[in-house]
Amino acid sequence: MADFPALEAQQGRLDANFTEALITNMLEGIAAENERQVWVGDATANPTTEYDGLLTLIGADVDNDVNFVASPVAIDSSNVFSKIQALIAELPTAVKYGNEKPTIYMDPSVWEAFMYASAAAGNGWYTYGGAEVPKTFMGTYPIAVCPGMPSGESTMIMAPKSNLWFGTNVLNDWNNVTVVDMTQFAEDNVRFSAKFFAAAQYGIGSKIAAYSTWF
Repeated sequence: MADFPALEAQQGRLDANFTEALITNMLEGIAAENERQVWVGDATANPTTEYDGLLTLIGADVDNDVNFVASPVAIDSSNVFSKIQALIAELPTAVKYGNEKPTIYMDPSVWEAFMYASAAAGNGWYTYGGAEVPKTFMGTYPIAVCPGMPSGESTMIMAPKSNLWFGTNVLNDWNNVTVVDMTQFAEDNVRFSAKFFAAAQYGIGSKIAAYSTWF
């Protein structure tokens, strides 16, 4: 099957299916980049293209109230259970047992270590037993796997969802993509523009526990 109808291109028309495929492809890349920025964006280093991500802000800890696990080390299948327990221990009891159950956000490498350790302990049946079951620790705390967290830095954050914020101004500030057919300017190509306005922030530092060798 052709990538897009050849006749439309030969006649200088931008096919609607091609336009849709181009936008979809661009949005996938943009979504992956934004997932990274949500966690490790750095507005100081890249003031025109990035905003400060959650880990950047948490690491700065301007109010000195985030609960950091002391002396973090690399996490693997031999220590992942104990390191998750250390993270949970740092979160205040009132937050752990409040009305909103806190979530453990972890980078993919920590999740892989957790799966391997669970399988070795005889508890990994759910990883190959059909439909995916909810990711939790001990069936109590939800787990969210976050590809945008720094790779290989053994990163985990534990906090209520309502305490971690992502914001934009109005909806079209978050989905504004323009595709321009340049044949009218005697150019055999297509250009696109994608502009987004967004930021991340956390609420109360004392409601966050953090473990990472990235800080």
